[in-house]
Amino acid sequence: MFGVGMGLLTIVIWSLLSKMYNKKLPEKLNKLFFGVFIASLLLTFALPQIAHMTVNNYLEGQNYQICEDKSHRWLHAVTIVYGKNSACNAK
Repeated sequence: MFGVGMGLLTIVIWSLLSKMYNKKLPEKLNKLFFGVFIASLLLTFALPQIAHMTVNNYLEGQNYQICEDKSHRWLHAVTIVYGKNSACNAK
């Protein structure tokens, strides 16, 4: 959500500044806004995937596994529960 908020704020400020000046913004300012917008897209889509892969690889190295019975998914929200073998089998 941080990436989405940052992207929307960037678009709003970028458009307000261009309307206030009634002319083209300086190239340096356009590059800055474009860079922040691209960073917000990366935060929105890439960062959660990278964080999940990092945590998953670390925990699998520590002999944890995903407890399928205790994990759940609802629309886009995913809750993944990790546990040792005995913790996953206990109800």
